[in-house]
Amino acid sequence: MRFPLTRGFRLVVRLGCPLLLFVSFKMIQPPRNRLDGLAAILIALLGIYGLLSEPGEILVTGEGLSQASLFGLRMKKIIWQDAGVLYGPGASEVLVGGSTGTTIKHTQYHVDRDAFLFQLQQHHIYEP
Repeated sequence: MRFPLTRGFRLVVRLGCPLLLFVSFKMIQPPRNRLDGLAAILIALLGIYGLLSEPGEILVTGEGLSQASLFGLRMKKIIWQDAGVLYGPGASEVLVGGSTGTTIKHTQYHVDRDAFLFQLQQHHIYEP
C-alpha cells in the first residue's frame, strides 16, 4: 500500500523550489550590489533545502516499510520484525523506527494516516 504526499504539497515543493533556484539565478544576472547577491544566495539555499527535505512516499509491503525520498535516490527500509512505533493520539506524525536506527515518518503531509495506522496494527507494530 502506498502513502504518497498530498498533491498540493508535492506541487508546492516540486515546482516552488526549482522556481526559487531560477529566481535566485536571475537575481544575480546583472550584479547590482552585495545585498542582491546575499538575497539570491539565501533564496537558492531555501530552494535547495526544500528539495532535499521533502518527505518521501511510504510503501507498506508484507516484508516491511520503505520510504523513497530525494526523487527516489535515497531509500530507507525497516522490516516488520525490527519495527517499533512512536505515536500518540493527536500527534502530527507517526514515527516508525528500526533496530538499526532507521526512522520513517508518516507526516501530516502524507495521505490517509488512519490507513497507515491500520497497516501497523495488522503487522502487530501498533496497538491503539
